[in-house]
Amino acid sequence: MRRHTPTPVAEPVDVEREERRTAAKVRLEQWVKADEAASAAIDKAFKDGWLWAYVEVLSIMQDKAVLFDIPLSELCLDELDPGPDHIRRGPGEKEHRHD
Repeated sequence: MRRHTPTPVAEPVDVEREERRTAAKVRLEQWVKADEAASAAIDKAFKDGWLWAYVEVLSIMQDKAVLFDIPLSELCLDELDPGPDHIRRGPGEKEHRHD
C-alpha cells in the first residue's frame, strides 16, 4: 500500500512583520556605520592630541634651554622646529596642519 505524503503548504507571509524586520536591519546597519565613523573621529582626535603634546613638550624644552643658556645642539634640539607647519605624521605622509 502506498502512503500519501501531504504536500507542504507555504506558510502565510506576514508582510508587516517582514517590513519591520527589514527596517530594523537597515537601522542597525546605519547605527553600526555611524558608530564606526565616530570611533574613527575619536581615534584621530586622540592621535592629534598626542602629536600636539609632543610639540608642546619640545617647544618648552627649547625655550628652557635658551633660558638657561644651554646650546640647543647639546640637547639635539638645534635642527628641530616644533612649529605646526613642520609636523609630519610619519614617513611619506603629508604635513599635519592646524589652522
